[in-house]
Amino acid sequence: MTIKSPCIDNCKLNPKTNTCEGCYRTSEEISNWTHYSSKQKKKVLKLIKFRKPKILCFAIILLIAINSFASDIWMGKWLALDQWQSEFLIKINKDGTAFSEYGAGEEGSWSVVDGNLEIKWKSGKTDYLFNGVMGYQRLSKDKNNSYTSGLKKLLD
Repeated sequence: MTIKSPCIDNCKLNPKTNTCEGCYRTSEEISNWTHYSSKQKKKVLKLIKFRKPKILCFAIILLIAINSFASDIWMGKWLALDQWQSEFLIKINKDGTAFSEYGAGEEGSWSVVDGNLEIKWKSGKTDYLFNGVMGYQRLSKDKNNSYTSGLKKLLD
């Protein structure tokens, strides 16, 4: 049984680790590959799996952590402004629900999108809470118009 070389023609030896940045074999493993038995080649292929950077796994874990932390930032009561600068409260709950005291009151559900909060209200409106250049802000959209206003977190 022929075992194919893991070379991907992206050869660059890292002087610190003495491994190729393309195939993750050591210089010794590269130079001896054609002389290795099938058993030795399989052993090298197993070693390569442990040498490959775990960047994708790290990125996924980091993304999960950021989104988890992002949702904690948004929990609690917020003082919001409507398009006429009238104040009202928005409450963000850990269970994924949101309540607004605007008008007769509204209920909705939220999700974290790129570290910001998106609230979909039962009325069909959508609010985006984000930390912009002017501090915390709220972008409110419905089918007819949209506006941006200030937002301030209240101490519980």
